[in-house]
Amino acid sequence: MRSRLELQRRDLTLLRDLFVSRVMTLRHIAALHFDGHVEAAKKRVGRLKEAGYLRTRVRRWREPAIYVLAVQGWSALEARGCLTGYPRLSIKTMSGRSEVSDLTLRHELEVMDVKATLVVALRQDEQYRLGPFVTWPRICEFDACDPKGQTVRVKPDGYLEIEHRNDSGKRGRWRFFLELDRSTETLQLLTNRCFLYLDHYRSGGFAVGRGGVREEYKKFPFRVLIICKSAERRDHLAERLHLNRETTGSQIWLAKLSDLLFCALGAIWRLPKNKMARGDSTLSQRILLPEGPRTHLRN
Repeated sequence: MRSRLELQRRDLTLLRDLFVSRVMTLRHIAALHFDGHVEAAKKRVGRLKEAGYLRTRVRRWREPAIYVLAVQGWSALEARGCLTGYPRLSIKTMSGRSEVSDLTLRHELEVMDVKATLVVALRQDEQYRLGPFVTWPRICEFDACDPKGQTVRVKPDGYLEIEHRNDSGKRGRWRFFLELDRSTETLQLLTNRCFLYLDHYRSGGFAVGRGGVREEYKKFPFRVLIICKSAERRDHLAERLHLNRETTGSQIWLAKLSDLLFCALGAIWRLPKNKMARGDSTLSQRILLPEGPRTHLRN
């Protein structure tokens, strides 16, 4: 018999995050919803699981528990109107969302590592305020034209917005798409993918999606954060993009995954021209600090 539990606002936010992100570990939940306090997260998550609002995937010995939203948790969100604006799912689709391959699961957990690390880092600096941060490709997907003029559906790993305040106190907004490289695609495919982002910007598609008009696309700039598993992969992609004039400039930023997990706001990002992003005076939008805080998630 399920125990009765009165859902709090933080519970609903957590359940909605699981609906969007699909999977989380306790470490992710603690970082995103309990200010890094693992024991507090463990107690509340245990009660939510006991009450049937979330559940864990079957795991191997010594692997961390991976939490997913249970149907009862999804029903609770629906009943309270917490999923307005999100894609509508059937019970069957909802039940099967967590049944993914091991390869896809590892990728989605790494995406959550990136999200949790960025959220923790941005919370530590008062000049930044995190806006929307979604990691469900279906929410941030778009159509763009490839170099051959064919329409391609692009499904980013994530999309986030950051409000910032300059020295004079004026606030602005930065927009970023997130791509976590699986190292299974060729560099040419990644280069073509970067072209699709460029087309999404220049065609005005992104501007229209943000409530603007195509002709004023320059008022809606964004960056693409591509995170690679190794420095070699990052540098080879930077060189390939630099040789392709259509994808040069400051729209594409590259970093190594381990660097981001260690110091997300540090001088870790490179432009295709193979210079450190913080050293390029032409950048009008940058979230980088000369020496950012280390952002290891607490174990």
